[in-house]
Order: sequence, then C-alpha cells, then structure tokens
Amino acid sequence: MSERVRTAEKVLYDAFNKGELNAFSCQACAVHNLLKQDKAFINKAKRLDLESRWAMHMTCYRDNRIEIISEALHPPFHTQFNLLQLAKIERKFLEAWQEEGKLHSDFANDKAIQFKGLMKVLDYLYELDGLKTPTETYNKFLSVLDEKEKDLVK
Repeated sequence: MSERVRTAEKVLYDAFNKGELNAFSCQACAVHNLLKQDKAFINKAKRLDLESRWAMHMTCYRDNRIEIISEALHPPFHTQFNLLQLAKIERKFLEAWQEEGKLHSDFANDKAIQFKGLMKVLDYLYELDGLKTPTETYNKFLSVLDEKEKDLVK
C-alpha cells in the first residue's frame, strides 16, 4: 500500500471516529479532511490569501441524484491526489447517500451511511494502488459503529 493511501485511511478513520465528517459541509467532507492535512494545500492557500478549504462548484443534487461535479471553487493543491481524483473521492463518498435515497443534509451525520461512503472511498483509493481494501480496514471502520448502526450496514 502506498503512503498516500495509508495516510488517507488514517485521516478518514480519525475524522470518522471523532465524528468530524459531514458530506454536506465543505469544511467537514471527506476531501477537506484529506486536504487539511496536506501542507502544500495549506501553504498555497495562505500564499494566495484563500481560505484553506475545499468547496465544490457546480455540484447539483436533484431528485436524490448527484447531477454534476465539476471544478472546485478554490482548486486544491494536494501533493498526493490530483483534482480529478479528489472529485472522484467526493463523488464516491456522496454516492452512499444517493443509494440510500437520503441525499440531503438532514442525513449528514448518519454514521451507517458515512461508513458506506467511506468504504466506497477506500475501495477507490486502494484501487488506485491496484489493490483491494483489506478486511482489517473494513473491520477497523466498522468498530466505530454501535450495534444498531452495524446492523444497518450489513
């Protein structure tokens, strides 16, 4: 496994475990959690006097579907992932809400849906390295859920 996947997995696990993920908040989505750990993103944002955050531009949710994800409002400057990869990470995370028919901010803190979204993201990240997501990774993230939530993800 590459260092970028190892780091991304740790960052996303920490955010999930601490309850700091919110798919509908630019400051707390999966991508922003990755970016706020990246010195290149933070330094370039400071140099350009931009707020160091990820914001999707032209992201539309219509009829419980993700319609468009295109450019970032403030293009990210991540050392390990390019813009297209970051957009795919964002889309993978949001797909879990779409599949549940709950693509709305009212369901942002649903841990079972967050788990499903994170598994989609991790599958994508491991796929970038030509690997499958290890069972240990799945189990580590699953341990954050309570018993009722675990039943919802089976």
